[in-house]
Amino acid sequence: MTDGTITTSATGRVREEPDFAKVSVRIRGEGHTASGSRDAARDRSAAVIDALVTSGIDESSIQQVTVQVKENMDIFDESFDYEYEAAETFVVRCDLEMASDAIVAAIDAGASINYVEYGFPEETRERLKESALENAMEKTRRRAETIADAIGSKLGPVTTVTTEDVEETADGMQDIVDEAMGFDPSIKLNPGHIVVDAQVVVCYRLEQTATDHDN
Repeated sequence: MTDGTITTSATGRVREEPDFAKVSVRIRGEGHTASGSRDAARDRSAAVIDALVTSGIDESSIQQVTVQVKENMDIFDESFDYEYEAAETFVVRCDLEMASDAIVAAIDAGASINYVEYGFPEETRERLKESALENAMEKTRRRAETIADAIGSKLGPVTTVTTEDVEETADGMQDIVDEAMGFDPSIKLNPGHIVVDAQVVVCYRLEQTATDHDN
């Protein structure tokens, strides 16, 4: 037979336990003026940060993300006690074993929890991406070899490789919302694993076998 190509695709997948948690904390303040609501939110934020630090969180691990002020409007005859509402959002990065304490400390200090995310350092992420890609490449070669054997040919070198975006997903608990007001600190959070998927499409050259040359 003449030289040709075989194109196969595959997805490589690896799992890894996360190294840290990110807790999104929201603090609200109300007032009759915009500045008054901001001051109220700022005071509550200071109290929440103090509580987090007391629980063992390093203050440098607490990062302010957003500050918003909105005017409360009477809609559908709904009345408000204050004309303005301010909200500050922080993200707290901590070790996994400290996440429960951080959540309880924030809630007890008057905050609400938007969500909990899990992650690992960038060097771990890059290592997992490489492992997932290697896994995917091995799968494409095995599939291509099976096809080549079936048609009596020999698999040659790679001619082209196309990679899709590498995806990360979590298979453990990801979200804790305002219902966390009833969060039980004795319950251990279940971060599960972070799953890294990498998809590749590989084209291999087919080489002639000895039988082909004899013919």
